[in-house]
Amino acid sequence: GLSRSAKPRRVRAAAAGVTYGGAPNETWCADFKGWWRTLDGERCDPLTITDASSRFLLRAQAMRGSTAQEMVAPVFVAAFREYIADVREARFPERRHLVEMDAALLDEATREIGGGG
Repeated sequence: GLSRSAKPRRVRAAAAGVTYGGAPNETWCADFKGWWRTLDGERCDPLTITDASSRFLLRAQAMRGSTAQEMVAPVFVAAFREYIADVREARFPERRHLVEMDAALLDEATREIGGGG
């Protein structure tokens, strides 16, 4: 009597190991962090872009009015261009060999989304 029998404990599955983001700038993550109304009544969705390895915040951008691809794509293009500039300025010398390939892919992607090039 004086004590109750314990509930059976729930067995949790082991978490899978992370298979991405092993090195800085290897994988970037993007997320919308909820939304709110501004004082003028417009909806504001904050977009964040982070490095998966270091968790460094690369970009935080308030997206007012829309989260559609044509609104979000220029934010990514700007972040990628900034990354390529950092490599060219030798801030990430270990990634220098990827710069020209990254630049060519960025230009192609920019043309596809209609952001110029």
